[in-house]
Amino acid sequence: MHNGSNSLPRRRALKALAAAAGSLALLGAGAVHAQAAGTPEWQQIVEAARKEGKLLLGGPPVPAAREFIMREFAKAYPDIRIEYTPAILPDWPARVEAERRAGRYLWDVYFWGPGAEIYRLADNKVFDPLLPALHLPEVKDPAVWGGWNDAFTDTGHRYIFSFWSELLSINYNAKLIPPGEIKGLADLLKPQYAGKIVWWDPRVGGGGSNYAAMMLAQQGEPALRKLLGDQKPLFVPNNTDIAERMVRGTHPIGLGSDLVDVLRPYRAAGMQLDIRNVGNTPGAAYEGVGYGTVALFNQAPNPNAAKVFINWLLTKETQAALSAVTGRNSRRTDVPAVSKEKQPLPGVKYFRVQIQENVLKWQNEASRIAKEVRP
Repeated sequence: MHNGSNSLPRRRALKALAAAAGSLALLGAGAVHAQAAGTPEWQQIVEAARKEGKLLLGGPPVPAAREFIMREFAKAYPDIRIEYTPAILPDWPARVEAERRAGRYLWDVYFWGPGAEIYRLADNKVFDPLLPALHLPEVKDPAVWGGWNDAFTDTGHRYIFSFWSELLSINYNAKLIPPGEIKGLADLLKPQYAGKIVWWDPRVGGGGSNYAAMMLAQQGEPALRKLLGDQKPLFVPNNTDIAERMVRGTHPIGLGSDLVDVLRPYRAAGMQLDIRNVGNTPGAAYEGVGYGTVALFNQAPNPNAAKVFINWLLTKETQAALSAVTGRNSRRTDVPAVSKEKQPLPGVKYFRVQIQENVLKWQNEASRIAKEVRP
């Protein structure tokens, strides 16, 4: 009798615990629902997005980022399936332009880095203004992002929204080049570094063109021409190739984007690497957004799913998790930096290479020079 009299309360307690656990799981998987559960407008958007059933995304050609997006968005919104296409520059923007000329509107959201091709899309009114698509209170607060002017990278501060902000610097293999030997871009002109630089091709959009623009802006055209020609850098099409050659040691200096993602497989395989960046001085690093920008297509096939995705992406929870996976610092002031060395020094002004005005002024000219020196 004693055991039987306690069985019903015990079962009730277990059921209560299971329900609580289920609630916590739902909160972790779909915090966006909880944040705006009382907003009829948001509920209508989510319901309409479920009926659309999919999202057409031009996204990062980075495995870690892709896996995170596909896995975590499916947890939060299992009724909305992402059709994911790597938005490789410059091919993908050219594809979008050709489709639009043919009257085909095949994309909902762009999530990848800014560049001349993307700003051209913005100038050609391919995107909708982003702010009206922000519905969650924690997402549409400008203070969280340090103000809208810095968060938007396009000249009109309307279309290309950056959710990452950090310093990006020259990478080098410290097993082959002593720390402190390279202090900035100007040092790469020294004779001993000829033939030792691997560079994400600066003739096209991508992380490599940022360094060409920085060299042109800070050191002038003769210095850029010398770096492109006399120093005999090896041009490669992406960051993955930069990592491979730096790990091998054939080219111990890398000019590209951040290498955290592409070095992860080597470290997972147990390789002992010592690849570092030069530092956080204005001569060595520029202030960038990496590939952390998002834009909303106009005439999108799935406009509600697009809004749901963008709001989900910009929440504190998603930003913190994505930063942990990618090693990138979120622009959100309430998300701790995952890389202290990528934080700007207080009061120091850095070259903001990826904003539209600097792309037009410096990056396009630097790419033209690169094509002239290295046809």
